[in-house]
Amino acid sequence: MTTTETRIQAIRLINKVITLQVNVNNGCRSDKSELSKELPRLQGIKNWAIENNQLPELLYYFGSHNFGQHKQFVANDIRKMFQ
Repeated sequence: MTTTETRIQAIRLINKVITLQVNVNNGCRSDKSELSKELPRLQGIKNWAIENNQLPELLYYFGSHNFGQHKQFVANDIRKMFQ
């Protein structure tokens, strides 16, 4: 898999985690178990991004993408994990 393909997969996982976190915050119990499985993968994404000089690209994505009003706060919290 190329770096671009891996970055796209990473961004998809980040979006999925943001959505799951918003759902859990709103009281959805069924997403809680899936979120607990996906959250540790963010550390792997961060390690991959550092090794492949892609961390600025991911931080740029967080800064340039509008996640929507109700997701923006969660996105900012997850962005802090990458800094």
